[in-house]
Amino acid sequence: LCAAGALLLLLLLAAVALLALALPRLAASALSLWRSEDGGGCTCVFLHGAGNGYARPPLTSDPGYWGSVDDKLSGPCAEFIFMFEDTLHRGWTDERLQRRVCDLVTRPASESPRRRCTTIFAHSMGSLALAGALQSGLCALGEATAWYSVGAPWEGTEAAEALPELCGDSPPTDRGPVEPVLRALAKRVGFCDGPNGSVSSAYRALARSSPAFAGLRPWLGRVNGSMCGDSPFGLWSINSVELRALASWVNFSEKNDAVVPLSGCPAPAGAKLSRDPRGEHYLASVNHYDLTCRHGDGWWGKHRKPCTWYRAMAERAAAAAR
Repeated sequence: LCAAGALLLLLLLAAVALLALALPRLAASALSLWRSEDGGGCTCVFLHGAGNGYARPPLTSDPGYWGSVDDKLSGPCAEFIFMFEDTLHRGWTDERLQRRVCDLVTRPASESPRRRCTTIFAHSMGSLALAGALQSGLCALGEATAWYSVGAPWEGTEAAEALPELCGDSPPTDRGPVEPVLRALAKRVGFCDGPNGSVSSAYRALARSSPAFAGLRPWLGRVNGSMCGDSPFGLWSINSVELRALASWVNFSEKNDAVVPLSGCPAPAGAKLSRDPRGEHYLASVNHYDLTCRHGDGWWGKHRKPCTWYRAMAERAAAAAR
C-alpha cells in the first residue's frame, strides 16, 4: 500500500512538472493566435516625463524608466517605440521637444501602412508635451490612435514651486531629517541642473503659476484613458521613502502621488476614476514612479496594479482597431 501511494505521488509530481513545461508553449500558442486574429497588434509609443538629461534615437525597450512593460504588453503591442529625449533642459513647451513627440506618434502610420493602429502611453510631462504639440498645430492624432495619459499634471504641480529651496546655495531649512534625503534626490534626478544650480528648465515649466497650462485642459477630452496615483509611498521600492519625503516637503493639501496632486490629474469630463485596473480611468494606490510600471504590480489589491492597467488598455486599443 505504501509503495502504491509513493508511485501515485511520483506520477502526480511528474504530471505537474509536464504541465509546468507545457504552459509557456501553450501561452506562446495563444499569443500567436491572438496576433494572427488581430493582424499584428498596434504600434505602442511610450513618452517619458521629465528627468532625461540627453537625447538619443528611440529605443525598443527602456527598463530603467518603464520596467518590463514591453514584455507585459507583447501581443496587443506588435511594435514598441520608447522616446528618449532631453526632458531636463527642455520643458514641455519647448517646440523642438514637441516636434520630436509628433514625429514619434505619427511616424508609425506613415511608415507602416499595414499597421492599423497606434497606442500612446504618455507619462507625466510626456502627456503635456503631446497636448502642447496638438495645441500648437504641430501634428494631429488620427482616429486609429489611442492616447493614454499617466500621472499627467494638467494644471502643473506645487512640487515644482517647492524645488528652489533644494537648489543652489539655499541655506538649510528647519524641515528636519527629510531635507538631506531630498537634497540627495534633487542631485540624482537633476532637479537643480539649471544655470548656477537653479531649478532645471523642465521642472520649472511645471509650476502651477505657468500661464501655458491655460490652453491644455480641452485636450484632456482627447485621451482614451488615464491613470493617476494617490499614495506617495506607493509600492515598496527603492523610491518609496524619498517620494514620501518629497510629498511631506511639498505639503500637499490633498491626496497625491508625491509629484502630482490628485485634483491635477483628472479624468475627462463625464468620466470618473475607479479602482478597477481594467477600467479606462484608473486610480491606483501608487506613487509617481510606480505609475510607469517600473516596479511591477503590487502583490495584493486591485488598487495596486499599474502594469495590469497598461495591458488592459493596450488590449482595448488593439481590439477597437480590428
